[in-house]
Amino acid sequence: MKITRYNNQANELYKLWLNISIDIPYTENMDIKCFKNTYLDRSVTEFDGFLAMENRSLKGAAFVHFYSGGGAVLIFFVSEDLIDTPMSEALLEKAIALCKEKDISNLSLKPMLGVPWYIDYFKKQGFVKNEKYPEGLWMKCLISEIPNFEMPDDIITHFTNDLDKTDDIQGLAKLEMDIALEEYGAEFEIQDNINSLREEMQSGNAIWGIAKANSEVIGYTKTKFTSLLSGGQIVKNQGLAVRKEHRKKGVARVLLAESMQMVKDKGHTEMYISTHSKNPARFLYEELGFETIEIVPNLLFIL
Repeated sequence: MKITRYNNQANELYKLWLNISIDIPYTENMDIKCFKNTYLDRSVTEFDGFLAMENRSLKGAAFVHFYSGGGAVLIFFVSEDLIDTPMSEALLEKAIALCKEKDISNLSLKPMLGVPWYIDYFKKQGFVKNEKYPEGLWMKCLISEIPNFEMPDDIITHFTNDLDKTDDIQGLAKLEMDIALEEYGAEFEIQDNINSLREEMQSGNAIWGIAKANSEVIGYTKTKFTSLLSGGQIVKNQGLAVRKEHRKKGVARVLLAESMQMVKDKGHTEMYISTHSKNPARFLYEELGFETIEIVPNLLFIL
């Protein structure tokens, strides 16, 4: 077994991801372009990583994404039968050493749903509960009757899959940046965020619900229609946020209810949301029929 530095072997890495992810629940079916945008070419991070090779065959990989604010996230591609082996330990050691070189104090683990063996392995390797961030919740709703909530008179909503066409992309990018700064202290360039939104639009499977007051984007919800690698499709809410000065007016409630109605009108009967246990919005989700089906711990390694 040989550990080498990643050097643009995107095709080989994509094949490895396909082989591993086919057995992991809720994994999105991505072509190589989408895979690269998701894992390798993200505009808001820099990354580095290592590959485990055996007889010229790629067996595993470890990547670290470094954020401008100093955070780092580990992405680990190893199958269940190889997770607790010297190969995995070697990949993890390389990733940790890389963080030490960059003077990173904490390495967070990118969580995965439906794979307890993945969580168990990293706990065994010294990863601990991230006290700064609460555990994640994977919630599901069986859509039936949807309440009809009233939006404040000065706020209008619409749904779109083309943020450029509806002239919302600049306002949404600014809103996402402001909320990221408020909640996480993270700072991004607005053009980087616009580029990320345009990359997502190109996938063609996301619909945004936009709330505006006096032509300003003050809230949004994002619904993603995701084809699974294992077959079939699920519908996920992947964003719900309202600008601080417009909260407690029912804007988020209306946006979520309208997105659920949109999903129902398209013939779907289930919807999923990923959130965390201390997010006040979880009570809104529960009010509209979402139930927790999996608790996902947030783990990190303290260097």
